[in-house]
Amino acid sequence: MRWLAAGALAMTLLVASDPGAAQDHRGYGPWRLGMSRDAVRAVTQYGPYTDGAGGLETSNGVFEEQRTTVSFAFGQSGLSKIQIRAYEGQSVDAAIDAWYRVHQYLARVHGVVESGDLEVPTDASREDFSAAVRRVLDGKADTALVRLQIAPVTRPPGVSVLSSLFRQPQQGYSVLLYYQDF
Repeated sequence: MRWLAAGALAMTLLVASDPGAAQDHRGYGPWRLGMSRDAVRAVTQYGPYTDGAGGLETSNGVFEEQRTTVSFAFGQSGLSKIQIRAYEGQSVDAAIDAWYRVHQYLARVHGVVESGDLEVPTDASREDFSAAVRRVLDGKADTALVRLQIAPVTRPPGVSVLSSLFRQPQQGYSVLLYYQDF
């Protein structure tokens, strides 16, 4: 039994001392801001990629174990924006559930999450988070475009990380997560 504990400790130290073991939060999944268009395309496990307006897109991305579309915009210094679509559709319940998953992801990866639109703590339950979002949405006219945002308090240097929930009359809801240079 003692050798198992010693082996686990040795493995922990080996992983912790590996310079590649520290996660780079200047991007999402295998994609990092600054990558070239070819380097993004080289991440073949999530391809194929299609050319879009000024960038690339794949419908085979994954966010929190669910397949989703990920878009990539490029600037002079390479990949400048990653957009993950956590939800698009007509259901307010599904949109709020997706935004809660984004909230939990941001808290797990980046720490404390804040919002100028919602009054919810980082460790809010699904029910409390949902109730807070519904209060804000119910306070806005059904015909109005609504954009609510959350973001981690601590972000990687030079990177903007944020998520938006949009309610668009006639089009429904979308939940997006962005990583971009600033």
